[in-house]
Amino acid sequence: MSSARTTLTRLIATLMILSLLLSLVPASLMAQGPVSRADLTPVDRTARPLPELLPQEVLDFFGDGLTVDEFVARTGYVPRALEGLVDREVLVIIQLEEQPAALVYAEAKASGEVMAQASLDSYRRGLEVAQTQVMAQATALGAREISRYDTVYNGIQVSVPANRLAEIAALPGVVSVRRAPIHTPSLAEPASLASIGNRVADLGYTGDGLVIGIIDTGIDYTHAAFGGSGDPADYANNDPDVREPDSFPTWKVIGGYDFAGTNYDAGSDDPDIYTPRPDNDPLDEYGHGTHVAAIAAGLPSRLRCSPAWPLPPASSPTRCSARVAAPP
Repeated sequence: MSSARTTLTRLIATLMILSLLLSLVPASLMAQGPVSRADLTPVDRTARPLPELLPQEVLDFFGDGLTVDEFVARTGYVPRALEGLVDREVLVIIQLEEQPAALVYAEAKASGEVMAQASLDSYRRGLEVAQTQVMAQATALGAREISRYDTVYNGIQVSVPANRLAEIAALPGVVSVRRAPIHTPSLAEPASLASIGNRVADLGYTGDGLVIGIIDTGIDYTHAAFGGSGDPADYANNDPDVREPDSFPTWKVIGGYDFAGTNYDAGSDDPDIYTPRPDNDPLDEYGHGTHVAAIAAGLPSRLRCSPAWPLPPASSPTRCSARVAAPP
């Protein structure tokens, strides 16, 4: 009874406050009718520009209407809102529920235990069994396997019709299905120089005794900056899919592997192209990896340039060669 009386008292107090506030509003404002367009203050476009209208080419794009398939064909991708309506294949990564091997190893180490290699291998085999079970069901839904991961991530990269993604996400043991990002290397923007500058060199750090690992398009280990001969012919005659005897590794580039292959292109619709074809020769066929590796650990040398370096047009049109000092 007391609670109900308190609530009623608060309601009456609130109504009284509202009545008081309304009494302060001018009567002319309360009675004012619709404002004519002539009475409106013009918008100052210089103070805050209005949103731009859609470009005419966009209006033309949708002018005659598009089917879902036409939209996907023209734009080159499948929006999430349309995934259930098209059978166009998309590249995704299926994440499984078991923890990856590296995390299991790290957690054991943090608790004071040393995980034996046999135990780690056994755990990896368990992950492989679970992945195979999921992949069998995903294959029945139209998925094509690209690659598997078990070290720092437990998942499978697949190409699958967009309209089957919901079914794959609902499979037992699947945590999530995420779009696989597709990145394109570029040497067009000189952002690395602006980001790095000479600060490390100014501090006196030389990298002596360090081993650097780089994930990129490969490395031209015949280049003078990496202790190679610097002769354009040595690069031209090197088969990028085969590790020729005595060609690699070198004293400067101590290891490497090609996880993709010569013709790999993640953006292709051709399974023979978007499926990796690994080999054990990391020779760079694009130039970006060599560029990055040279920033990190390239050797200084006196250069002699030749205009006939046989690299794709996206890379530098000239090839610089030089003699370099023998390894210390």
